[in-house]
Amino acid sequence: MGNKTMRFELRLTAKEKETLKRKAKKYGMTPSELVRHTLIHSDDLSINVIDIVPLRKMVFEIHKHGVNLNQLMKFLNTYGLDAFNENRVIPILENERAVFLEAKAALRSLEEETRARNVIVSLEMPDDEEDESEDL
Repeated sequence: MGNKTMRFELRLTAKEKETLKRKAKKYGMTPSELVRHTLIHSDDLSINVIDIVPLRKMVFEIHKHGVNLNQLMKFLNTYGLDAFNENRVIPILENERAVFLEAKAALRSLEEETRARNVIVSLEMPDDEEDESEDL
């Protein structure tokens, strides 16, 4: 294969690294050999890409709904049930329930679709987005 003098750095999670090692061992290769063979020497590489922007938007919207529910619970804890206006709050809670059920159905559908197509969806957020979500 020739003398390999160039290096390429690849960042992995601990779980991804263990998976790569396990797969390489299964084929009797080193992790480097498996990566080279798969990415450089194989023409049957197919990559399925899923746009997760809608999922990120949904997560943001669900977070906002959670904040609203938190505010309602804080109000109830502060002022008690006597301040509770059932006619105004129950429709809001029913709407929240519908939103959460819709999100749950969408995620279940996505999970089934990815499983059927053998696609992995990573919802890891970049570091700067994680910081913003913690502040919310």
